[in-house]
Amino acid sequence: MTEPQRSRGLPLAEVNAEIEYQNSHCSTRCRVYFDLKESNPILFEPVDPLKRSWEPLEPNEIFHLTVANVPDPIECYYTHCSIRLTNEESTTLVILAPRRSLIEVDHPSPLLTVRAGVLNLGHYRFKGEMLSTFRLSEGGWHFEFAPVDDLTLQFSPLIQTEEYFFTHHLRVHKSEAQFSCAEAHSELRDICTFLSFCHGHWVSTALTYGIDKDGLAMMEEWGTRTVSPWRRTSNWLDEHHGDCMVELFPGFMRILRSSPEWRTAIQHAVYWYVRSDTNLIGPDGACILLQAALERLAWQVLVRDRRIISQDGFKKLPAADQLRLLLATVSIPLTLPGEMPQLVKAARKLNWIDGPQAFVEIRNWLVHPPKISRGTTELPFFDAFRLGKWYLELAILSVCQYRGVYSNRTRGSRWIGQVETVPWVVSAR
Repeated sequence: MTEPQRSRGLPLAEVNAEIEYQNSHCSTRCRVYFDLKESNPILFEPVDPLKRSWEPLEPNEIFHLTVANVPDPIECYYTHCSIRLTNEESTTLVILAPRRSLIEVDHPSPLLTVRAGVLNLGHYRFKGEMLSTFRLSEGGWHFEFAPVDDLTLQFSPLIQTEEYFFTHHLRVHKSEAQFSCAEAHSELRDICTFLSFCHGHWVSTALTYGIDKDGLAMMEEWGTRTVSPWRRTSNWLDEHHGDCMVELFPGFMRILRSSPEWRTAIQHAVYWYVRSDTNLIGPDGACILLQAALERLAWQVLVRDRRIISQDGFKKLPAADQLRLLLATVSIPLTLPGEMPQLVKAARKLNWIDGPQAFVEIRNWLVHPPKISRGTTELPFFDAFRLGKWYLELAILSVCQYRGVYSNRTRGSRWIGQVETVPWVVSAR
């Protein structure tokens, strides 16, 4: 039998591992590889073959790897295997892939800085220049980004694809302070949430390592967080106005760190914001996801944070009234945008009084048996999607106290560079 196909990915480490499988146990060295061309970018290759019974591996065979400085056993499945048969025993050569996408490897020593690559973040203009370095700072934490280009150290093209590739180098440090591995992981999760909201698709770090004051690697992240295939996007952040990221970042991070409830609410809102991409589920499906995000954010703002209404009172409100109250509280207009003629036409015909009612009625028609026939009226699902996503991104910007410009998706036609001031600043003038 031939040996399994060896990964051509980037070698990350070679570690001692305890492997449990089929009620068997062995100790061996394992090579760890990273390769974005694989469906799971992290692969483990035991150096020694595994001694086992004569029975073939089942398709769903489970292996558990215990590795030093990784807190829990790593559940894996095999991607390649070959069996060696002798008169006395059977051995198996395998390549394993973990079932989780990110593995944290930590040492007790405090860190001085963290370095990582950034996957699939768009390139934005800062002060009018493309491929600019930029820095995001808040609470003593600093995230320094440098674009990957011909003048910077390149990541190997052999481990990248046209859909998943490195766009930036990232350096993370804290003002005049060291920090723990746990703090580093938390900050990296938060920055990926922020970048995903800005880009409109999942952005992740990869090839992450933290070093201590002696220059030794004391923290690693093997693998990636959730990351979307590459696409240019057209969302609230205009490509020519990257400085808006710098302006939003402090408020976004402050509210994310303000309480566990706010962290959960923002993470939930960003999750459904990204998942509502119409290329994945269509505008009708996106309306369903957006309403879930808006209701969750409304609960946090109206009940938990500002205590405008009680829990029971909130639950008794119709969904359209919940949305109206949220939008009014965070100073977002209720009137239907005039540049959505199909939605305006449907609203007039069906007696919808404002944007919240129009959005909720269309969403309700999708998920509930219609109480009355809509007759010959064609519901404008794409306009409803644009309206709901506009509400959600503005609501997030407003609770973060953002006062800059943005790209308004409700406009009939948008071009790169076209921005306007957020409505709560305009109304305050």
